[in-house]
Amino acid sequence: MENIIAQYGSPFIAAILIGLGCGFSCGSTSTIFLTTYIMGNENDTKKGFFSVMHFLSGKIIVMIILGIISSFMGTAIINEYTTIGGFNSKILLNIVEIVTGIAIFYKIFKKKSCCNKKSCGKNFINNKKENIIKHIPLWLAGMAYGMTPCYPLAVMLLFSATLSPLNACFLMLVFGISNSISPVIIYGTMAGYFSKKMYKEIPQYIHLIQGMAGAVFILIGVYPLIIK
Repeated sequence: MENIIAQYGSPFIAAILIGLGCGFSCGSTSTIFLTTYIMGNENDTKKGFFSVMHFLSGKIIVMIILGIISSFMGTAIINEYTTIGGFNSKILLNIVEIVTGIAIFYKIFKKKSCCNKKSCGKNFINNKKENIIKHIPLWLAGMAYGMTPCYPLAVMLLFSATLSPLNACFLMLVFGISNSISPVIIYGTMAGYFSKKMYKEIPQYIHLIQGMAGAVFILIGVYPLIIK
């Protein structure tokens, strides 16, 4: 890591370059998560895009928090191979995936139950509180992805440990934004578009597709916990 620090010189230049490189080359896992989530939850291109934004905002927020903590401690709170305070943060990601799958199934059964009632429309249209609750899994998933150990994150936290808390905050903000410029924005938006098409052309299979998405999340969340 010391060689990388000497190579880039300025932490903010490193944040931009490493962030962009990581965003375009390391986003496959988050892409799978987001496209599956959007296909199982959203029915609009715009909603697909904003789902990605909610996910990325959660990731950036937790990166900033990790940077500030590293600054106060004077050492990287996490590196490529270790845990955060003895806790394996990847377990959080597995838990979020399982909870997301359960939430999708809950939404399916709740909608079926509601739509058997005459007051169905009033409960599901323009409800801001429900919209906030609906996006909580995305924020949590973004935070879980943001604190998953990886080499670029470890380098940025090592930089943060040498800076003041305020500068560390700005550094991780720059890194988080640069890291978020990736094809996942396009894929997430496209997932919203295709989901909208499915709602129009094959509405009878929507619950089946949503159920499959929920099952996928539960399986990919449970599997790593079982094989350990």
